[in-house]
Amino acid sequence: MIKRLFQVAALACVCGTALCAELSAIIKDVDGRPVPDEYIGQALDELRDKFDAVSWETQIIHGSWRHEGQVFEDDLLRAWVNVDDTPANRQFFVHFKERLEVKFQQIEISISIIPVDTL
Repeated sequence: MIKRLFQVAALACVCGTALCAELSAIIKDVDGRPVPDEYIGQALDELRDKFDAVSWETQIIHGSWRHEGQVFEDDLLRAWVNVDDTPANRQFFVHFKERLEVKFQQIEISISIIPVDTL
């Protein structure tokens, strides 16, 4: 069975001072089973404990993705954290990604850094 629990996209400010890391956490796996709330809660708590804040929305985001020719669908919630864009914080997300891939048995969790202008 393949599960995709977290997909992280990080947005970096062009000026290099801020980083917004956004993750989509699965609430129902590809087999239709709900993911235990404590799994998601632990990830959110880790972000809050590290960066003093985390935000999330509770609307359901529907995902569809293909792996080795098979299409999977899942339901997600979105969470994000705004932090300083420092080498230490970027390294945190590298290790966070690795830990989540192991804990939630993921093939891969993608992290994207995208420059953005903030007003």
